[in-house]
Amino acid sequence: MGKTGALNALKAANLQHMLVQCGLNKSGTKLDMYHRLRLAAKHYEPVPATARVLSIDMGIRNLAFSLLSPAAPSNPQSEQAGNRKKSKSGSLVKEPLLATIHKWRRLSLSPVEANAVEGDTKEDFSPGAMAQMAVTLVQDVLLPLRPTHVLIERQRFRTAGGSSILEWTVRVNTLEAMIYAIFTTLRSLKLWDGKLIPITPMRVGSYLVEGSVEEAAPVVEAKMVPKVMKLKQQKVSLLASWIEAETKLEFPLETQAKEMAHDFLGNWNKAVSRKNERLEKVKATAKPEAGEPRKGTKGANEATYAAIRKLDDLSDSLLQGVAWLQWQENIGGLIQTEAWITASPEPSEEIEKSSDETEKQPKLRKERARKSRTKQSDSLTPLKKGRGRPRRPTQVDIVTNEKIANLI
Repeated sequence: MGKTGALNALKAANLQHMLVQCGLNKSGTKLDMYHRLRLAAKHYEPVPATARVLSIDMGIRNLAFSLLSPAAPSNPQSEQAGNRKKSKSGSLVKEPLLATIHKWRRLSLSPVEANAVEGDTKEDFSPGAMAQMAVTLVQDVLLPLRPTHVLIERQRFRTAGGSSILEWTVRVNTLEAMIYAIFTTLRSLKLWDGKLIPITPMRVGSYLVEGSVEEAAPVVEAKMVPKVMKLKQQKVSLLASWIEAETKLEFPLETQAKEMAHDFLGNWNKAVSRKNERLEKVKATAKPEAGEPRKGTKGANEATYAAIRKLDDLSDSLLQGVAWLQWQENIGGLIQTEAWITASPEPSEEIEKSSDETEKQPKLRKERARKSRTKQSDSLTPLKKGRGRPRRPTQVDIVTNEKIANLI
């Protein structure tokens, strides 16, 4: 099948599904998505078993990170035969990849002013103080982990289209830029040989949560749950179910990561249990009048949200790393099953030309019709009236002119 035929055979919905499975942007025209997948395949490098993936969830008082490595399947034959499923496009996509978790921590970075009086804990967020804080973080905490891939959560200046930019958001973005600068400098000086990879949080959520929400542990939900908090709850619940199942994530015994996983699961189970108990008490009370919420439901939700906020950063850092490992595995699976994604040479200009011509045809027809009407109007003898302004041609004039043009 030729390149043009391969593009025409693909549906936009299928391309979008592949892009989501690979952690790529799914917006744009069909041709844009086609090129995006081919570009990802061109730059694809399999993640070695010895890779040490450092996943960072940005923050100052709530920075979290996890150190992962891809875990080899325990049974290669069963993994090849039964651990793949068909996507909407018919291509084989690997099931969630197992990962080994070596470190999993949450830090609070609060730069204290150097000239502060003893007992005064005034924080200093000047560029110099934040630069020293970033250097200490990278040099004393992150570099000793010997990461080969550093995934950094991409920060946004605005949330939900807000017009204002919060001061705390600027601080986190400043720290993010400094971490990039430090790692880039270390790499240019040959002191660190790794890769810096920005990760968009929305793509992690849309891939793991929306695609795997049925795997999450059952949670009693109120009818009115804020969308953002609901997404956070789903992510924490999904990760808790993975830890409890002990099949998708591997935590080596007697390690800090194992202790953190135990605490994470315990705190989540306590939060769910408390919420369910409160909701049971609410159900036991008298039924409220129509249109009024049951008293106590709001308190149950707020208690759960407080627990989620404490676990959200930890879950984000770990899910981000697991999602990236799966994206790389999925790109490799598409390369093996979809011939067009690596077909040489590169996508030819014929595809772009045919696509552009198809998109331009309606515009060309409109332009030709407009020019035809203008030409017909100019060919008519203007009949001046009043102050010499030409009168507008009537429908009779246009029809007559068309007949004359046809005779010619």
